[in-house]
Amino acid sequence: MKNTYRITIKKIKKIFSFAFLALTVFMVSCEIPTDPTGIIELRLDTNVFTHKGFIAITDLADQDNLAGTALTAKVITDDSRPNFLVTEGGFFKDTWDINDGIAAFAVNPSYRGFTEPITFNLEISGKDYLTKNLEITISPADSITEIRATFLNIKEVPSGVAVAQQTAALASGGSNTAAITVATEASSTNTAAEIVVPADNSFLDANESKITSGDLTAQVVYFDGNDEEASRSSINGNAKSIVDENGDTLTNAIIKPVATADINMFVGATEVKKFEKEITVSMDISATYINPKTGQAVKAGDEFSIYSTSDNGNWVFENKAAVISRNGKLVVDLQTDHLSTFTIGAVVTLCNSKKAYINLGSKGAYFEASYEAVFKDAQGNKLAEGTAVKKTVSGETFLEINNAPSVQATLTLNGTGTSMTTDLIDWCSGNANVSQGTLDQAIPDGDTVELNISAKCSGSSSIVPNQVRMKIEYVSGSGEYSDVGLIKDGKISIPGVTLNKQYNLQLFYDGNSGKGTYTFNKTVMDILNYPLPGNVCAELGL
Repeated sequence: MKNTYRITIKKIKKIFSFAFLALTVFMVSCEIPTDPTGIIELRLDTNVFTHKGFIAITDLADQDNLAGTALTAKVITDDSRPNFLVTEGGFFKDTWDINDGIAAFAVNPSYRGFTEPITFNLEISGKDYLTKNLEITISPADSITEIRATFLNIKEVPSGVAVAQQTAALASGGSNTAAITVATEASSTNTAAEIVVPADNSFLDANESKITSGDLTAQVVYFDGNDEEASRSSINGNAKSIVDENGDTLTNAIIKPVATADINMFVGATEVKKFEKEITVSMDISATYINPKTGQAVKAGDEFSIYSTSDNGNWVFENKAAVISRNGKLVVDLQTDHLSTFTIGAVVTLCNSKKAYINLGSKGAYFEASYEAVFKDAQGNKLAEGTAVKKTVSGETFLEINNAPSVQATLTLNGTGTSMTTDLIDWCSGNANVSQGTLDQAIPDGDTVELNISAKCSGSSSIVPNQVRMKIEYVSGSGEYSDVGLIKDGKISIPGVTLNKQYNLQLFYDGNSGKGTYTFNKTVMDILNYPLPGNVCAELGL
Protein backbone atom coordinates (compact mmCIF):
# COMPACT_ATOMS: atom_id res chain seq x y z
CA MET A 1 0.00 0.00 0.00
CA LYS A 2 1.20 3.49 -0.84
CA ASN A 3 0.63 6.60 1.29
CA THR A 4 0.28 10.00 -0.38
CA TYR A 5 1.22 13.16 1.49
CA ARG A 6 0.12 16.53 0.15
CA ILE A 7 2.37 19.20 1.57
CA THR A 8 1.75 22.96 1.37
CA ILE A 9 4.37 25.29 2.78
CA LYS A 10 3.30 28.88 3.38
CA LYS A 11 5.26 31.92 2.23
CA ILE A 12 7.73 33.25 4.81
CA LYS A 13 10.06 35.80 3.19
CA LYS A 14 10.57 35.69 -0.54
CA ILE A 15 10.09 33.05 -3.15
CA PHE A 16 12.61 30.29 -3.45
CA SER A 17 10.45 27.79 -5.19
CA PHE A 18 10.82 24.57 -6.98
CA ALA A 19 7.78 25.44 -9.08
CA PHE A 20 7.88 21.84 -10.12
CA LEU A 21 7.37 20.98 -6.46
CA ALA A 22 5.56 24.18 -5.55
CA LEU A 23 7.47 25.20 -2.50
CA THR A 24 7.16 28.90 -1.98
CA VAL A 25 9.99 30.14 0.17
CA PHE A 26 13.31 29.48 1.75
CA MET A 27 12.73 25.89 2.67
CA VAL A 28 15.11 24.75 5.37
CA SER A 29 13.59 21.33 5.82
CA CYS A 30 10.42 19.41 5.20
CA GLU A 31 9.44 16.62 7.57
CA ILE A 32 7.68 13.71 5.97
CA PRO A 33 5.55 11.43 8.15
CA THR A 34 6.83 7.92 8.69
CA ASP A 35 5.31 5.49 6.25
CA PRO A 36 5.23 1.91 7.62
CA THR A 37 5.17 0.50 4.07
CA GLY A 38 8.42 2.25 3.17
CA ILE A 39 6.83 3.72 0.05
CA ILE A 40 6.39 7.47 -0.06
CA GLU A 41 4.87 9.49 -2.87
CA LEU A 42 5.11 13.28 -2.66
CA ARG A 43 2.40 15.34 -4.29
CA LEU A 44 3.30 18.88 -3.41
CA ASP A 45 0.72 21.52 -4.33
CA THR A 46 1.64 23.94 -7.11
CA ASN A 47 -1.10 26.46 -6.43
CA VAL A 48 1.44 29.01 -5.19
CA PHE A 49 2.16 29.82 -8.82
CA THR A 50 -1.41 30.46 -9.90
CA HIS A 51 -0.31 32.29 -13.06
CA LYS A 52 2.45 30.83 -15.21
CA GLY A 53 3.78 31.49 -18.69
CA PHE A 54 5.49 29.17 -21.17
CA ILE A 55 7.40 29.98 -24.36
CA ALA A 56 8.14 27.42 -27.10
CA ILE A 57 10.60 28.57 -29.78
CA THR A 58 11.09 27.17 -33.28
CA ASP A 59 14.07 27.54 -35.62
CA LEU A 60 12.70 26.89 -39.12
CA ALA A 61 16.15 26.01 -40.51
CA ASP A 62 17.26 23.55 -37.80
CA GLN A 63 15.78 23.03 -34.34
CA ASP A 64 19.12 21.59 -33.21
CA ASN A 65 20.48 25.15 -33.28
CA LEU A 66 18.48 25.75 -30.09
CA ALA A 67 20.12 22.89 -28.18
CA GLY A 68 21.23 23.78 -24.68
CA THR A 69 20.95 27.43 -23.72
CA ALA A 70 21.43 29.08 -27.12
CA LEU A 71 18.96 31.84 -26.17
CA THR A 72 18.33 34.07 -23.16
CA ALA A 73 15.26 36.10 -22.19
CA LYS A 74 15.28 39.57 -20.64
CA VAL A 75 12.22 41.27 -19.16
CA ILE A 76 11.51 44.72 -20.62
CA THR A 77 8.84 46.85 -18.98
CA ASP A 78 8.33 50.61 -18.93
CA ASP A 79 6.53 50.87 -15.61
CA SER A 80 7.32 50.36 -11.93
CA ARG A 81 6.67 46.69 -11.18
CA PRO A 82 9.69 45.44 -9.27
CA ASN A 83 9.96 41.67 -9.05
CA PHE A 84 6.53 41.01 -10.52
CA LEU A 85 7.97 38.01 -12.42
CA VAL A 86 9.97 35.05 -11.17
CA THR A 87 11.54 32.10 -12.92
CA GLU A 88 9.89 28.68 -12.78
CA GLY A 89 12.28 27.97 -9.93
CA GLY A 90 10.93 31.00 -8.07
CA PHE A 91 14.00 33.24 -8.39
CA PHE A 92 13.93 36.96 -9.15
CA LYS A 93 15.93 37.44 -12.35
CA ASP A 94 15.81 40.04 -15.11
CA THR A 95 17.48 37.60 -17.51
CA TRP A 96 17.26 33.81 -17.65
CA ASP A 97 18.35 31.00 -19.94
CA ILE A 98 16.05 29.27 -22.43
CA ASN A 99 16.69 25.52 -22.48
CA ASP A 100 16.29 23.73 -25.83
CA GLY A 101 13.81 26.37 -26.97
CA ILE A 102 11.63 26.16 -23.84
CA ALA A 103 11.26 28.81 -21.12
CA ALA A 104 8.86 29.23 -18.22
CA PHE A 105 8.09 32.00 -15.76
CA ALA A 106 5.47 32.88 -13.15
CA VAL A 107 3.83 35.91 -11.58
CA ASN A 108 5.26 36.50 -8.11
CA PRO A 109 2.47 35.42 -5.71
CA SER A 110 3.35 38.33 -3.43
CA TYR A 111 2.87 40.90 -6.23
CA ARG A 112 -0.13 42.87 -5.00
CA GLY A 113 -0.86 44.80 -8.19
CA PHE A 114 -2.14 41.82 -10.14
CA THR A 115 -5.78 42.84 -10.47
CA GLU A 116 -5.57 43.85 -14.14
CA PRO A 117 -3.79 42.12 -17.04
CA ILE A 118 0.00 42.54 -17.03
CA THR A 119 1.59 43.29 -20.39
CA PHE A 120 5.34 43.30 -20.89
CA ASN A 121 7.99 42.41 -23.46
CA LEU A 122 10.55 39.64 -23.33
CA GLU A 123 13.68 40.47 -25.32
CA ILE A 124 15.05 37.14 -26.52
CA SER A 125 18.55 36.98 -27.98
CA GLY A 126 21.47 34.64 -28.56
CA LYS A 127 24.63 34.12 -30.59
CA ASP A 128 23.80 34.11 -34.33
CA TYR A 129 20.11 34.77 -33.53
CA LEU A 130 18.29 37.95 -34.40
CA THR A 131 17.03 39.60 -31.23
CA LYS A 132 13.25 39.55 -30.99
CA ASN A 133 10.77 41.19 -28.61
CA LEU A 134 7.77 39.05 -27.68
CA GLU A 135 4.74 40.77 -26.26
CA ILE A 136 3.24 38.79 -23.38
CA THR A 137 0.00 39.53 -21.57
CA ILE A 138 -0.95 37.63 -18.43
CA SER A 139 -4.51 38.04 -17.21
CA PRO A 140 -5.65 37.36 -13.62
CA ALA A 141 -8.29 35.10 -15.17
CA ASP A 142 -5.72 32.87 -16.93
CA SER A 143 -3.68 30.33 -14.98
CA ILE A 144 -1.52 29.45 -18.00
CA THR A 145 -0.25 31.74 -20.79
CA GLU A 146 1.50 30.08 -23.73
CA ILE A 147 3.48 31.69 -26.54
CA ARG A 148 4.96 30.02 -29.62
CA ALA A 149 7.45 31.97 -31.74
CA THR A 150 9.82 31.40 -34.64
CA PHE A 151 13.36 32.79 -34.39
CA LEU A 152 15.93 33.47 -37.09
CA ASN A 153 19.45 32.06 -37.03
CA ILE A 154 21.34 34.34 -39.43
CA LYS A 155 23.72 31.50 -40.35
CA GLU A 156 20.85 29.40 -41.76
CA VAL A 157 18.11 31.62 -43.15
CA PRO A 158 14.81 30.34 -44.60
CA SER A 159 13.26 31.49 -47.87
CA GLY A 160 12.46 35.18 -48.25
CA VAL A 161 15.28 36.24 -45.89
CA ALA A 162 18.64 37.74 -46.85
CA VAL A 163 21.60 38.79 -44.67
CA ALA A 164 24.54 41.13 -45.32
CA GLN A 165 27.54 41.59 -43.00
CA GLN A 166 30.33 44.04 -43.77
CA THR A 167 33.31 45.77 -42.16
CA ALA A 168 34.94 49.07 -43.09
CA ALA A 169 37.94 51.00 -41.81
CA LEU A 170 37.17 54.53 -40.60
CA ALA A 171 39.39 57.59 -40.70
CA SER A 172 41.05 59.09 -37.65
CA GLY A 173 38.30 60.58 -35.49
CA GLY A 174 35.79 57.96 -36.55
CA SER A 175 34.32 59.35 -39.78
CA ASN A 176 34.05 57.63 -43.18
CA THR A 177 35.87 59.31 -46.06
CA ALA A 178 33.73 57.59 -48.69
CA ALA A 179 30.12 56.46 -48.84
CA ILE A 180 29.50 53.00 -47.37
CA THR A 181 26.91 50.71 -48.95
CA VAL A 182 25.72 47.53 -47.26
CA ALA A 183 23.38 45.48 -49.45
CA THR A 184 21.99 42.00 -48.99
CA GLU A 185 22.06 39.46 -51.76
CA ALA A 186 18.67 38.89 -53.33
CA SER A 187 16.56 36.56 -51.21
CA SER A 188 14.96 33.44 -52.68
CA THR A 189 12.02 35.69 -53.63
CA ASN A 190 14.38 38.07 -55.53
CA THR A 191 13.96 40.86 -52.98
CA ALA A 192 16.61 42.62 -50.89
CA ALA A 193 17.52 45.57 -48.69
CA GLU A 194 20.30 48.15 -48.81
CA ILE A 195 21.65 50.96 -46.63
CA VAL A 196 23.87 53.83 -47.76
CA VAL A 197 25.89 55.89 -45.29
CA PRO A 198 27.02 59.13 -46.99
CA ALA A 199 30.67 60.18 -46.87
CA ASP A 200 32.08 62.26 -44.01
CA ASN A 201 29.45 61.05 -41.55
CA SER A 202 29.89 60.65 -37.81
CA PHE A 203 28.66 57.63 -35.88
CA LEU A 204 26.96 58.37 -32.54
CA ASP A 205 26.41 56.19 -29.46
CA ALA A 206 23.35 55.96 -27.18
CA ASN A 207 24.30 59.30 -25.58
CA GLU A 208 24.63 60.91 -29.04
CA SER A 209 28.39 61.25 -28.55
CA LYS A 210 30.78 60.66 -31.46
CA ILE A 211 32.48 57.27 -31.52
CA THR A 212 36.04 58.15 -32.41
CA SER A 213 37.96 54.89 -32.70
CA GLY A 214 37.51 51.43 -34.14
CA ASP A 215 36.45 49.80 -37.40
CA LEU A 216 32.84 49.76 -38.52
CA THR A 217 30.93 46.44 -38.60
CA ALA A 218 27.42 46.40 -40.03
CA GLN A 219 24.67 43.80 -40.39
CA VAL A 220 21.45 44.08 -42.39
CA VAL A 221 18.75 41.37 -42.28
CA TYR A 222 15.90 41.63 -44.79
CA PHE A 223 12.48 39.91 -44.60
CA ASP A 224 10.03 39.66 -47.50
CA GLY A 225 6.61 40.04 -45.87
CA ASN A 226 5.04 38.24 -48.81
CA ASP A 227 6.96 35.00 -48.11
CA GLU A 228 5.51 32.54 -45.58
CA GLU A 229 8.75 31.48 -43.88
CA ALA A 230 10.22 34.98 -43.87
CA SER A 231 7.00 36.31 -42.41
CA ARG A 232 7.05 33.70 -39.64
CA SER A 233 10.69 34.48 -38.83
CA SER A 234 10.44 38.27 -38.77
CA ILE A 235 10.09 40.48 -35.72
CA ASN A 236 6.78 42.00 -36.86
CA GLY A 237 3.60 41.84 -34.84
CA ASN A 238 5.28 41.58 -31.46
CA ALA A 239 5.44 45.22 -30.37
CA LYS A 240 3.77 46.14 -27.10
CA SER A 241 2.11 49.24 -28.59
CA ILE A 242 2.13 51.38 -31.74
CA VAL A 243 2.59 55.14 -31.97
CA ASP A 244 0.74 56.03 -35.19
CA GLU A 245 1.19 58.94 -37.60
CA ASN A 246 -1.08 61.13 -35.45
CA GLY A 247 1.05 60.51 -32.36
CA ASP A 248 -1.67 58.37 -30.75
CA THR A 249 -0.63 55.23 -28.87
CA LEU A 250 -2.51 52.12 -29.98
CA THR A 251 -2.53 49.17 -27.60
CA ASN A 252 -5.05 46.98 -29.43
CA ALA A 253 -3.29 46.73 -32.77
CA ILE A 254 -0.25 45.25 -34.50
CA ILE A 255 1.76 45.95 -37.66
CA LYS A 256 1.02 44.01 -40.84
CA PRO A 257 4.43 43.66 -42.57
CA VAL A 258 5.17 44.21 -46.25
CA ALA A 259 8.96 44.23 -45.92
CA THR A 260 11.35 44.58 -42.97
CA ALA A 261 15.01 45.51 -42.50
CA ASP A 262 16.78 44.92 -39.19
CA ILE A 263 19.99 46.97 -39.03
CA ASN A 264 22.82 46.84 -36.48
CA MET A 265 26.16 48.67 -36.50
CA PHE A 266 29.17 48.85 -34.19
CA VAL A 267 32.30 50.98 -34.23
CA GLY A 268 34.78 48.91 -32.30
CA ALA A 269 32.75 47.51 -29.39
CA THR A 270 30.33 50.47 -29.20
CA GLU A 271 26.88 50.17 -30.72
CA VAL A 272 25.89 52.86 -33.21
CA LYS A 273 22.53 54.47 -32.46
CA LYS A 274 22.48 57.65 -34.59
CA PHE A 275 24.30 59.59 -37.31
CA GLU A 276 25.17 63.25 -37.89
CA LYS A 277 23.93 62.95 -41.48
CA GLU A 278 20.89 60.96 -42.54
CA ILE A 279 21.42 57.55 -44.11
CA THR A 280 19.20 55.90 -46.75
CA VAL A 281 17.43 52.60 -46.06
CA SER A 282 15.97 50.87 -49.12
CA MET A 283 13.65 47.85 -49.04
CA ASP A 284 12.27 45.88 -51.98
CA ILE A 285 8.60 44.94 -52.09
CA SER A 286 7.64 41.67 -53.77
CA ALA A 287 5.99 42.28 -57.14
CA THR A 288 3.38 39.65 -56.23
CA TYR A 289 2.30 41.49 -53.05
CA ILE A 290 -1.38 42.47 -53.23
CA ASN A 291 -1.94 46.01 -51.97
CA PRO A 292 -4.93 45.71 -49.59
CA LYS A 293 -5.94 49.32 -50.39
CA THR A 294 -6.34 48.64 -54.12
CA GLY A 295 -6.85 44.87 -54.25
CA GLN A 296 -4.25 44.82 -57.05
CA ALA A 297 -0.58 43.88 -57.25
CA VAL A 298 1.62 46.61 -55.80
CA LYS A 299 2.92 49.14 -58.33
CA ALA A 300 5.05 52.28 -58.52
CA GLY A 301 3.27 55.23 -56.93
CA ASP A 302 1.49 53.17 -54.21
CA GLU A 303 2.05 54.74 -50.80
CA PHE A 304 3.00 52.86 -47.62
CA SER A 305 3.77 53.80 -44.02
CA ILE A 306 7.16 53.00 -42.46
CA TYR A 307 7.58 52.19 -38.76
CA SER A 308 10.62 51.61 -36.55
CA THR A 309 11.05 49.96 -33.15
CA SER A 310 11.83 52.03 -30.07
CA ASP A 311 14.23 50.93 -27.32
CA ASN A 312 11.38 49.27 -25.41
CA GLY A 313 10.21 47.32 -28.46
CA ASN A 314 7.25 49.49 -29.45
CA TRP A 315 6.53 50.50 -33.05
CA VAL A 316 6.79 54.21 -33.89
CA PHE A 317 5.61 55.85 -37.15
CA GLU A 318 8.55 57.18 -39.20
CA ASN A 319 7.19 58.47 -42.48
CA LYS A 320 5.14 57.72 -45.56
CA ALA A 321 6.87 56.84 -48.79
CA ALA A 322 5.81 56.04 -52.34
CA VAL A 323 6.93 52.91 -54.14
CA ILE A 324 9.40 53.59 -56.95
CA SER A 325 10.67 51.40 -59.78
CA ARG A 326 14.45 50.97 -59.76
CA ASN A 327 16.49 48.49 -61.80
CA GLY A 328 13.40 46.42 -62.49
CA LYS A 329 12.37 46.20 -58.83
CA LEU A 330 9.77 47.91 -56.65
CA VAL A 331 11.52 49.81 -53.85
CA VAL A 332 10.68 52.05 -50.89
CA ASP A 333 13.36 54.48 -49.61
CA LEU A 334 13.62 55.99 -46.13
CA GLN A 335 15.96 58.76 -44.99
CA THR A 336 16.72 58.50 -41.28
CA ASP A 337 19.30 59.62 -38.73
CA HIS A 338 19.00 56.57 -36.43
CA LEU A 339 19.25 52.79 -36.52
CA SER A 340 16.41 50.41 -35.72
CA THR A 341 14.30 47.68 -37.18
CA PHE A 342 12.31 49.31 -39.97
CA THR A 343 9.18 47.86 -41.46
CA ILE A 344 6.92 48.86 -44.33
CA GLY A 345 3.41 48.01 -43.21
CA ALA A 346 -0.04 48.93 -42.07
CA VAL A 347 -1.80 48.97 -38.71
CA VAL A 348 -4.19 46.07 -38.06
CA THR A 349 -6.76 46.52 -35.31
CA LEU A 350 -7.40 43.45 -33.14
CA CYS A 351 -10.61 42.15 -31.60
CA ASN A 352 -11.43 43.90 -28.31
CA SER A 353 -10.45 40.77 -26.39
CA LYS A 354 -7.47 40.19 -28.78
CA LYS A 355 -8.54 36.51 -28.75
CA ALA A 356 -10.51 34.06 -30.86
CA TYR A 357 -11.89 30.63 -29.92
CA ILE A 358 -12.53 27.34 -31.74
CA ASN A 359 -14.43 24.52 -30.04
CA LEU A 360 -12.72 21.17 -30.69
CA GLY A 361 -15.72 19.01 -29.79
CA SER A 362 -15.31 15.36 -28.89
CA LYS A 363 -11.85 15.08 -30.53
CA GLY A 364 -10.16 17.57 -28.22
CA ALA A 365 -7.74 15.02 -26.74
CA TYR A 366 -6.28 14.28 -30.19
CA PHE A 367 -5.08 17.82 -30.84
CA GLU A 368 -1.66 19.14 -29.94
CA ALA A 369 -1.12 21.33 -26.88
CA SER A 370 -0.41 24.45 -28.95
CA TYR A 371 0.00 25.63 -32.52
CA GLU A 372 1.59 28.55 -34.28
CA ALA A 373 -1.26 30.67 -35.65
CA VAL A 374 -1.14 32.93 -38.74
CA PHE A 375 -4.05 35.15 -39.82
CA LYS A 376 -4.22 36.35 -43.46
CA ASP A 377 -6.51 38.73 -45.30
CA ALA A 378 -8.56 37.97 -48.42
CA GLN A 379 -5.54 38.75 -50.62
CA GLY A 380 -3.35 36.24 -48.75
CA ASN A 381 -1.27 38.90 -46.95
CA LYS A 382 -0.35 38.16 -43.35
CA LEU A 383 -2.37 40.22 -40.88
CA ALA A 384 -1.13 38.83 -37.58
CA GLU A 385 0.62 35.90 -35.97
CA GLY A 386 0.05 34.38 -32.57
CA THR A 387 -0.37 31.17 -30.61
CA ALA A 388 -3.31 28.78 -30.47
CA VAL A 389 -3.40 27.01 -27.09
CA LYS A 390 -5.59 24.01 -26.23
CA LYS A 391 -7.62 24.51 -23.05
CA THR A 392 -10.31 22.53 -21.26
CA VAL A 393 -12.91 24.31 -19.12
CA SER A 394 -16.01 22.67 -17.63
CA GLY A 395 -15.47 19.57 -19.77
CA GLU A 396 -15.22 21.49 -23.08
CA THR A 397 -11.95 21.57 -25.02
CA PHE A 398 -11.18 24.51 -27.27
CA LEU A 399 -8.36 26.47 -28.89
CA GLU A 400 -7.70 29.98 -27.61
CA ILE A 401 -5.89 32.08 -30.22
CA ASN A 402 -4.28 35.46 -29.47
CA ASN A 403 -3.76 38.44 -31.81
CA ALA A 404 -7.10 37.86 -33.56
CA PRO A 405 -7.71 40.65 -36.15
CA SER A 406 -10.95 42.63 -36.24
CA VAL A 407 -11.43 42.00 -40.00
CA GLN A 408 -12.36 38.79 -41.75
CA ALA A 409 -9.33 36.54 -42.13
CA THR A 410 -8.22 33.00 -42.76
CA LEU A 411 -6.38 31.17 -39.98
CA THR A 412 -3.53 28.72 -40.54
CA LEU A 413 -2.47 26.49 -37.65
CA ASN A 414 1.03 25.01 -37.93
CA GLY A 415 1.69 22.04 -35.66
CA THR A 416 4.06 19.08 -35.59
CA GLY A 417 3.99 17.97 -39.21
CA THR A 418 0.40 19.19 -39.52
CA SER A 419 -1.20 22.30 -40.95
CA MET A 420 -4.79 23.46 -41.48
CA THR A 421 -6.27 26.61 -42.99
CA THR A 422 -9.81 27.90 -42.51
CA ASP A 423 -12.04 29.92 -44.80
CA LEU A 424 -12.44 33.67 -44.23
CA ILE A 425 -14.02 34.08 -40.78
CA ASP A 426 -15.10 36.93 -38.51
CA TRP A 427 -12.95 36.07 -35.48
CA CYS A 428 -14.43 38.68 -33.12
CA SER A 429 -17.90 37.13 -33.06
CA GLY A 430 -17.11 34.59 -30.32
CA ASN A 431 -16.70 30.86 -30.93
CA ALA A 432 -15.63 30.53 -34.59
CA ASN A 433 -17.50 28.06 -36.77
CA VAL A 434 -14.84 25.75 -38.24
CA SER A 435 -15.85 22.45 -39.81
CA GLN A 436 -14.65 19.24 -38.19
CA GLY A 437 -13.12 18.20 -41.51
CA THR A 438 -10.91 21.30 -41.50
CA LEU A 439 -9.97 20.83 -37.86
CA ASP A 440 -9.04 17.19 -38.42
CA GLN A 441 -6.14 18.35 -40.62
CA ALA A 442 -4.45 19.67 -37.45
CA ILE A 443 -4.62 16.29 -35.68
CA PRO A 444 -1.36 14.30 -35.94
CA ASP A 445 -1.64 10.80 -37.43
CA GLY A 446 -1.52 7.88 -34.99
CA ASP A 447 -2.85 7.07 -31.53
CA THR A 448 -3.14 9.28 -28.46
CA VAL A 449 -1.33 7.82 -25.45
CA GLU A 450 -2.28 8.76 -21.87
CA LEU A 451 0.78 8.79 -19.59
CA ASN A 452 0.88 8.67 -15.79
CA ILE A 453 4.30 10.01 -14.80
CA SER A 454 6.25 10.12 -11.58
CA ALA A 455 9.96 10.30 -10.86
CA LYS A 456 12.11 8.34 -8.43
CA CYS A 457 14.46 10.25 -6.20
CA SER A 458 15.51 7.18 -4.23
CA GLY A 459 14.37 3.66 -3.59
CA SER A 460 11.52 4.80 -1.34
CA SER A 461 10.44 8.25 -2.50
CA SER A 462 9.08 9.71 -5.72
CA ILE A 463 7.85 13.04 -7.08
CA VAL A 464 4.70 13.61 -9.13
CA PRO A 465 5.25 16.58 -11.48
CA ASN A 466 2.59 19.20 -12.06
CA GLN A 467 2.49 22.08 -14.57
CA VAL A 468 5.78 20.93 -16.12
CA ARG A 469 6.53 21.13 -19.86
CA MET A 470 7.19 17.99 -21.92
CA LYS A 471 8.42 17.40 -25.49
CA ILE A 472 8.69 14.28 -27.65
CA GLU A 473 11.03 13.26 -30.46
CA TYR A 474 8.57 11.81 -32.97
CA VAL A 475 11.31 10.76 -35.43
CA SER A 476 13.98 8.83 -33.53
CA GLY A 477 17.46 10.28 -33.91
CA SER A 478 16.26 13.46 -35.65
CA GLY A 479 16.95 15.68 -32.65
CA GLU A 480 13.68 17.51 -33.35
CA TYR A 481 11.50 17.55 -30.23
CA SER A 482 7.87 18.63 -30.43
CA ASP A 483 6.06 20.39 -27.61
CA VAL A 484 3.22 18.21 -26.29
CA GLY A 485 2.10 20.48 -23.46
CA LEU A 486 2.04 20.39 -19.67
CA ILE A 487 2.08 17.45 -17.30
CA LYS A 488 -0.81 18.08 -14.92
CA ASP A 489 -0.82 16.20 -11.64
CA GLY A 490 1.36 13.52 -13.22
CA LYS A 491 -0.82 13.07 -16.33
CA ILE A 492 -0.36 14.05 -19.98
CA SER A 493 -1.86 13.03 -23.35
CA ILE A 494 0.52 12.62 -26.30
CA PRO A 495 -1.10 12.55 -29.76
CA GLY A 496 0.37 11.18 -32.99
CA VAL A 497 1.98 8.06 -31.46
CA THR A 498 2.69 4.77 -33.25
CA LEU A 499 2.19 1.92 -30.79
CA ASN A 500 5.10 -0.47 -30.06
CA LYS A 501 7.56 2.22 -31.16
CA GLN A 502 10.34 3.69 -29.01
CA TYR A 503 10.25 7.45 -28.29
CA ASN A 504 12.50 9.92 -26.53
CA LEU A 505 10.78 12.27 -24.06
CA GLN A 506 12.14 15.50 -22.59
CA LEU A 507 10.86 17.18 -19.43
CA PHE A 508 11.70 20.81 -18.57
CA TYR A 509 12.03 22.64 -15.29
CA ASP A 510 13.72 25.91 -14.38
CA GLY A 511 16.26 26.02 -17.20
CA ASN A 512 17.09 22.29 -17.01
CA SER A 513 15.76 19.25 -18.80
CA GLY A 514 15.65 15.50 -18.24
CA LYS A 515 15.38 12.92 -21.02
CA GLY A 516 14.06 9.37 -21.00
CA THR A 517 13.44 6.69 -23.66
CA TYR A 518 10.25 4.59 -23.59
CA THR A 519 8.29 2.21 -25.81
CA PHE A 520 4.57 2.97 -25.97
CA ASN A 521 2.88 -0.44 -26.29
CA LYS A 522 -0.60 0.62 -25.17
CA THR A 523 -2.72 3.75 -25.06
CA VAL A 524 -2.58 4.10 -21.25
CA MET A 525 0.85 3.73 -19.65
CA ASP A 526 2.64 4.32 -16.35
CA ILE A 527 6.14 5.79 -16.24
CA LEU A 528 7.24 5.66 -12.62
CA ASN A 529 10.97 6.34 -12.90
CA TYR A 530 11.30 9.40 -15.09
CA PRO A 531 14.66 11.22 -14.66
CA LEU A 532 14.14 14.63 -13.07
CA PRO A 533 15.95 17.65 -14.56
CA GLY A 534 18.72 19.41 -12.69
CA ASN A 535 19.31 18.75 -8.99
CA VAL A 536 15.71 18.62 -7.80
CA CYS A 537 16.14 15.48 -5.71
CA ALA A 538 19.37 16.69 -4.12
CA GLU A 539 17.79 20.04 -3.26
CA LEU A 540 15.03 18.18 -1.44
CA GLY A 541 17.45 15.84 0.28
CA LEU A 542 15.78 12.81 -1.31
